[in-house]
Amino acid sequence: MLDSHSGLAAIVYESDERPDGLLGAFAAKIAARGLKPAGLIQTNDGSGALSVRLLPAAEPMLIGESRGPGARGCILDVGRLLEAGMRVSEVLKDGADVLIVNRFGKQEAEGKGLIFLIEEAMALQIPVVIAVARSRWDAWISFSQGMSVLVPSDLESLLTWWDAMSAPSNRRYAAISGEESDAVLAH
Repeated sequence: MLDSHSGLAAIVYESDERPDGLLGAFAAKIAARGLKPAGLIQTNDGSGALSVRLLPAAEPMLIGESRGPGARGCILDVGRLLEAGMRVSEVLKDGADVLIVNRFGKQEAEGKGLIFLIEEAMALQIPVVIAVARSRWDAWISFSQGMSVLVPSDLESLLTWWDAMSAPSNRRYAAISGEESDAVLAH
């Protein structure tokens, strides 16, 4: 069962969908409210290379190899992904209101990739929004131990979740002590 009040929100998408526009619109709305989103959002520049925009500055960063404009799939450069993650980690440490992670991908499903960012955000009591492919849903539930909320893939639903989570009295993990937090984050 999913926790309907969790600070860990998953947007499930199908293999033919791209959640990046929704994540970008959410980040823009949060920033327009004077808040600071941190994270990364996947972009498609038409070159076939896997790139992200690092938030909050929307700085572009290549995290994969270019296979040409007609290529399907990508070749992720794990070193670049981790470099992007470390840069986002610095933003979290400086203070952020929400972490946005572009994908719970193969690396994350294996307990690698950007998992450390999610754990760091939760330890800092920063809500997390992540896009999860339907094919990786079981791995996500295993990682999150059911402490996740499934948010419909539309901006209104995502903002409704945010409004509920941003109220200090509603943060599910705000009252978790250090020991309890470690237990929730253990996986």
